[in-house]
Amino acid sequence: MNEEDLLSSQYIDNIRQGILWLCENGNKPAQICVILNLIKLIDEETVQECLENLPTSLIESDCTLMKAIPNYIQLNSPLISRIKGVILKSRFLWSNGISNGCVSVGCSFLDIADISKIIDFTEDELLHIWDKMKLSLFQIQKEYNTRSANESLFFLSHFDGILDEMKLFVENNSFKAITKEEYDRVHDIIIKLRISVSSNSSHNISELLIEDHTDNAISMLVNVKPEKRFMEFQSEYILLANKIVLKQSQYLNSCMKHFSWVVGTYSDMVPRVIFKPTLEYILIAYTPYFNGDLDWDIAYARKDEFEKGLMRIYSIFRNWGGENSFWASYKPRFVNI
Repeated sequence: MNEEDLLSSQYIDNIRQGILWLCENGNKPAQICVILNLIKLIDEETVQECLENLPTSLIESDCTLMKAIPNYIQLNSPLISRIKGVILKSRFLWSNGISNGCVSVGCSFLDIADISKIIDFTEDELLHIWDKMKLSLFQIQKEYNTRSANESLFFLSHFDGILDEMKLFVENNSFKAITKEEYDRVHDIIIKLRISVSSNSSHNISELLIEDHTDNAISMLVNVKPEKRFMEFQSEYILLANKIVLKQSQYLNSCMKHFSWVVGTYSDMVPRVIFKPTLEYILIAYTPYFNGDLDWDIAYARKDEFEKGLMRIYSIFRNWGGENSFWASYKPRFVNI
């Protein structure tokens, strides 16, 4: 039953009465979630009154409820300050499942990055959240180092979600009380751990590329800070470029999009001595498909997407002093560049 069917239902009055009864008597998280899911059936004032009357003990007992309520409360509601207090003290804030050397898989944690978009935290409150995040992050780092040394990597992928949440929180907020050095250090740890624990922590990016789990590899490369890309992942980008030259990947479109974007956007960070010949090989490999010698029969690749990427690659190649007579005179057929 969709929303329109529900509103026109002959039982709508009974449903509304049931929701109002829950507003007055609901004392379980699941009951409050029912109210929030059917919130359009009751007036705004009743919704706010219902939420403001919720016991703090009920709110703090359930992670899902704590994540949901900020989406429904008014900005001037007295519940804002109460919710903030609950969040700052919550056991779900940066909960990573690590306790006494053991890891609990599937534990809940707050989507604090999203919550911080809805609720304005003060500088002191953001600093408190930052400090709790660091404690959780360093626990994960210690667990990773221990399990890596013991080659016990199975549970490490469990940390993917919370590391993604840390990344979003750090990148989406401003921390005036934190130095740039500390920010960069913590951000680097988050990114490196996130890359390390991906794909069940049993593959690195090179292995993913070799096994053609290229979509996962590119997702990991996207998370790397620009200045680190060609310092620490040069061989991975060579592998990615080779896939484009050899036309051997079920993710060729993604390969071209990411590689041409990285080279075009961060050309000043790319080692020219190594990658200038690579760009030339790519341009040569695809010339027959654009000069009419060969039909476009490349699997997993769209000609319009490749034209766009090749034009970007040629532009950088030319800026680096490279020459290619065909691409110098080529007029795009699919895109305007």
